Amino acid sequence: MRHHQTMNSPTALARIAALLLPLSLASLAPELAAQEAAQRKSGTIFKREVDGLVRSIRGELLDNGSVGGTVADTARLLTAMGYCHRLYHAGDGPVVRPQLEWLFSHRRADGSFGTPEESVLTATAWARSAMQVLNPKGYASDITLLNRWLKGKGQTQDPFGELVDGVLAEAAKGVWPEQVGAQALQKDPAHHPLDLLVQLVACQVANKRLDAGTGPSAAAWSKAQQAGVDYLMGLQEGGVFSVPTPAGSFPDPGITSLALAAIATKPGGKRSEAEQQTLMQGWAWILDQQNPDGSFGRQTINYTTCAAVQALKRWDDPKAKQALAEAQRYILGIQNIESRGYTTSDRDYGSIGYGGDERGDLSNTVFALDALRSSGLEGYH
Repeated sequence: MRHHQTMNSPTALARIAALLLPLSLASLAPELAAQEAAQRKSGTIFKREVDGLVRSIRGELLDNGSVGGTVADTARLLTAMGYCHRLYHAGDGPVVRPQLEWLFSHRRADGSFGTPEESVLTATAWARSAMQVLNPKGYASDITLLNRWLKGKGQTQDPFGELVDGVLAEAAKGVWPEQVGAQALQKDPAHHPLDLLVQLVACQVANKRLDAGTGPSAAAWSKAQQAGVDYLMGLQEGGVFSVPTPAGSFPDPGITSLALAAIATKPGGKRSEAEQQTLMQGWAWILDQQNPDGSFGRQTINYTTCAAVQALKRWDDPKAKQALAEAQRYILGIQNIESRGYTTSDRDYGSIGYGGDERGDLSNTVFALDALRSSGLEGYH
């Protein structure tokens, strides 16, 4: 089968990447893993609470689509929706369109945002946050302009990013995101629901970073793991890994994704400058390989797309978030269900194949399910 020649090739590179990827704290130090498991819940937290708050706040929107008639609050809602486990996007139509249209109707002549009754600096910073998470590609020129405007005002920090950093700072003291969110939930019932929503979503994002090994509770790092990373570092060029063939080597998004996902298991605070640069270059290259339909690669597309998801989920960047959402839509779109002419009585119903019209198989389906979970599909924990 073709995928045995690429994604599952029995080369040293593929073996090292496959071995490094699943290594976890539990396999390296069970006693430490057990201690953390008793203190911090992994995965997505506060799903029900966030969903309820989003419904409640959207139910109270003004007729013009805004939250309380202020740009800052409207942008805060959009930012929270974009970063939460639902992965809302600018393409989600009536769910976000009225708020976005109202937001842009309050753009000022100098490019900033705000109404006369609010702080333009705060409103503009939150408007940028919303654009960065809802559609960083589509709003690229707007974001560049806002970055320039905010920098001129001495404002370089992302307000939502500061909230996430605050949760991670608490985690460094042993107060986990779930505890931070629980404390927010226990406040006075009159506490502003939008403040609570943004705080809970910040806890969700912080918890994902901790799961990915980029926070203060990152796993220990062994000599064996470092040896594997060193080996992979010696094979890459500009963050890209190539596959040898009789006709010469060529850069491969599938192998590159597996190798980057393996390197990224090293906690962010422990990476060398060269390792981090390799990841940044590789992640950017993978993004460029995404096809218009959300898939990645040209051959064994499902495998390559699923591998790209495993690499990009470890990159804390709005561009990666959008790419993951698009990849998720693609994978769901190639599942053999009613929309593709299948019925529940068909043997292949629910399965996933290579990405074309081929029938499904267990290998492709398992890869796809893992990628859907990693991309944040609702229903996975």
